Amino acid sequence: MGRMPAFNGDARSIKEGKKTMLKKPSAVLFAVLAVACIATAGCTVRLVSDYDPVTDSQLSDVYHATDALLTRMELLASEPTTARTACSPDQFAGDYQQIVSRLRLLGVRNAARDHNSITNEQLALLTNNIETLRKLQRVRYNQTQADTAGAANNGCLLTDELVPVRRTLDQTVTAMMKLELAKRDFRKGE
Repeated sequence: MGRMPAFNGDARSIKEGKKTMLKKPSAVLFAVLAVACIATAGCTVRLVSDYDPVTDSQLSDVYHATDALLTRMELLASEPTTARTACSPDQFAGDYQQIVSRLRLLGVRNAARDHNSITNEQLALLTNNIETLRKLQRVRYNQTQADTAGAANNGCLLTDELVPVRRTLDQTVTAMMKLELAKRDFRKGE
């Protein structure tokens, strides 16, 4: 099997020679692949970063601050006698600054960690959602017309406007927390 047949001028010997030559490269390729598989069998491929308890804790803090902000907005929206000044975006400026500052800190921390692109994308999305809420609140406050019910607009975000905002923020933070907890639980199982 190891010898190539001599060429004697007929088509049959050419075909046999090609078959023999094809068998040798495939055997070499198989051997190379086998060695590569054995060599990398002990290697771990990382697709995500390790669990970070600081990220987990700070994310909970950000959620708590965001929940407090939304709850305050909901309370103001539910009070028919709320004064226009109470709904001013300036009244919430400190809350927004605190939340966005914490998110940026988390972003910097997680950008420094390898294999953390998913968490970084989620942090960017959450920061964008907070900024969108701030813009929505400013737009609502600056409206001077009557709302759809015909009542005077006190500048507060309406409860109907806050429901999808809360749902989106809850979903985003829940996904981020699930990812961090999955990282923690995966490392425990190793």
